[in-house]
Amino acid sequence: TTIETRASWRACLTALGIAAVSFAAPAITVVGLKSVAADLGGDRSVPALAYSLAWLDASFGGIAMGYAAERFGVRRTVIFGSLMIALGLVLAQSGSALGLLVGYGVFIGLLGNAAMNAPLYTYVSHWFDRRRGTALARRQTDGDAARHRRARHRHHGRLPRPPGVRRGRPSIH
Repeated sequence: TTIETRASWRACLTALGIAAVSFAAPAITVVGLKSVAADLGGDRSVPALAYSLAWLDASFGGIAMGYAAERFGVRRTVIFGSLMIALGLVLAQSGSALGLLVGYGVFIGLLGNAAMNAPLYTYVSHWFDRRRGTALARRQTDGDAARHRRARHRHHGRLPRPPGVRRGRPSIH
């Protein structure tokens, strides 16, 4: 007998949705790079550094947040992470370069996305026994889902065609 049910897949897709939204937070600087850079005096290196810090710090914070999820539970850890992402976005819009770097590096990356990624992987893996790899692969698509949503927003609801694709068919070289 297996532990996999419809509830397992609901948990997987819910975790995917949560992670897709949280992973879209650092991408705001990429989408609005020109306007963010203009607010900071025209220097694009500060928003680019903020984006990089968000992902670098998320990788370091994931280790600590894995232990936190074990001790306090996944739900509390994810709620904490979502609050930290919100706080980081508020701090980042303060208008200063330091606010942007601290908001993205510490709050969105180290405390926010780190509290989402590793705990949600662990949570999803406990719901599956036979199709664990498929479920974790589905959960991994969170960054793709965030990029997909960002691309749709950027192109007014239409996704651009990949290079070499005409009318839905790949060209043969």
